[in-house]
Amino acid sequence: MQAQRLSLPRLFKSLTGVRNHGGLVGVRCGVAQGEDRNDGFYMRRCVELARKAIGCTSPNPMVGCVIVKDGKVVGEGFHPKAGQPHAEVFALRDAGDLTENATAYGAWSHVITMGELHHALKP
Repeated sequence: MQAQRLSLPRLFKSLTGVRNHGGLVGVRCGVAQGEDRNDGFYMRRCVELARKAIGCTSPNPMVGCVIVKDGKVVGEGFHPKAGQPHAEVFALRDAGDLTENATAYGAWSHVITMGELHHALKP
């Protein structure tokens, strides 16, 4: 899997190469030629976050998400277990009002719709 830099409007339309192996996820991450080395750092952080949920997410994949603005992590999240909100929701909540012009990094295999996100973010 190559590091992918996603703008927030495209976050929920994009997939990365995560494969599900019986509740565990095999993830490779690296930096594509010509990209900032920071991309690799943020993708590795996504994998670290996702690993916090080893054995808890089946039938869903383990997922990690990092939101970065101006070179600083402003939000992080992971999918803790089946039935709980997705990593993107936790990362967006963590980032609060700092999401404008931010970049989202993620390692996941499920796409949520903007409607699902809107519903999940309601207080």
